[in-house]
Amino acid sequence: MRQLVAITFVLGCGGSPAAPRTAPTGHASAAPASGSATVAAEMLTSVTTPARGASASIQYGEQGAVDIDEAGHAWHGDSPRFLELQWLPFSEPVDDVVFVKYISYPRSARNPQLGRMFCARTRAATLECVIDFAATVDLPRRVHRFKLPVTGGVHQLGVYAPFLPQGGPDKAICVTAASPTCWSFDWEGTRADRYTLDATAAETAALRIAPELRGAWQQAAPEVSPATIREVVATDRGDLARVVSKDANITVHCARLSTGELSCFGQGVYGELGDGTLVLSARATRPLGDAHVVDVAAAGHRICAVVDDGRVACWGEADTRIPFPPRTKTTPLPMCKLDRAASTAKFTADRSLAVQRAASCASGCSSRGRDACLGCVAGCTTVPYLFRHDEVCQEPTIDGLLAQRSEACFEPNQSPRWLTDAMLRDYAPTTNLALAPLFLAGITDAIGVTMSVPSLCVLRRGGVIACLDDQGKLVPSR
Repeated sequence: MRQLVAITFVLGCGGSPAAPRTAPTGHASAAPASGSATVAAEMLTSVTTPARGASASIQYGEQGAVDIDEAGHAWHGDSPRFLELQWLPFSEPVDDVVFVKYISYPRSARNPQLGRMFCARTRAATLECVIDFAATVDLPRRVHRFKLPVTGGVHQLGVYAPFLPQGGPDKAICVTAASPTCWSFDWEGTRADRYTLDATAAETAALRIAPELRGAWQQAAPEVSPATIREVVATDRGDLARVVSKDANITVHCARLSTGELSCFGQGVYGELGDGTLVLSARATRPLGDAHVVDVAAAGHRICAVVDDGRVACWGEADTRIPFPPRTKTTPLPMCKLDRAASTAKFTADRSLAVQRAASCASGCSSRGRDACLGCVAGCTTVPYLFRHDEVCQEPTIDGLLAQRSEACFEPNQSPRWLTDAMLRDYAPTTNLALAPLFLAGITDAIGVTMSVPSLCVLRRGGVIACLDDQGKLVPSR
């Protein structure tokens, strides 16, 4: 097993009174020069967790909750309610954290450790990454830490996932700075290398916006550019076939700009553009107008933002648990209209083709032997339900209903029994939409917001995190 340098120390950030910073007793490598192309990990085998201070920002992503306290310490955990969080031992105060990848180290151990890798933009605009390996029966908890040189200071950071069958990293970290820069990591998390990537791809990963989307967005809203974007969030891509009935990306992106304005772009088939309309066309919007936005979050088909006066506005899919003001009016997402003529025509054509294939098979039975005729049957033809999408609508989920009624398909001597409009409405989802921003009731002191499906948490002044309970009330998370 590879020998690691042992370090015993108490690690803190920025001289916080809760966790005074002391120098480590040894380093695996010195801090890299600004032009370094390879950086070795600083390996820590003894880590003392500082006291957790009042929260300064919160987020919830692919791999759980991240809480950054006033001292710049980052804490991570699986709970969307910010419970049981573990310190991520960055050496400097941070203000933004992203999850990069899982790493197993060392491979030669009887019980290899599985580590979670995070990278952060520090408050000094530098780039730092840590891999936190949980303890096993063979090995104690250990941390691999990288201080990666970036020229000009880090603006945005994001993960590049090339999905290459061979060669290259499975994940890399990219940042926008004086120029876009990416770093990849070896399979054991001991070395970082500059990853050669063209500027457009690197910038795309850092900003988390595809190039074609960014071009269309900037054309519709010239104020949106890599230089002005401070934060980007995106809704989940889901319910695609049942809403637009074609191959289209219904994800909506929103960017908080350096001016404080919020700009959103996409199709907004669930009202996520917040402009009061529901149409099948991509467009740019400013859902909160000239209001100064200090934080924004997205999850599912909903977006929420905090404005500088402490209020929280949400729009898109309107979950009944979201504490909108009493008597708030929402817009139902209508059921798509069944195209009975097209559905009948498709069923007739499908059954005719099945009968033709059976007849063709039977015509050659005598030459192939008697048993060949056993497979010459037309079979059961599936009943298609084709819906029109002339407007934004949602298809009912009827597969289960057809199976219960034993009407999913019919033999050639049977006539299909089509569901009535009333039956279809019974299986149409009830989805209500807030097409324009609605401010949450009773919240006037927020400084941050984050969401997971279906939860929502608000960071209030003073560092208190309040999350929705099952009754739709915001209660302190700890």
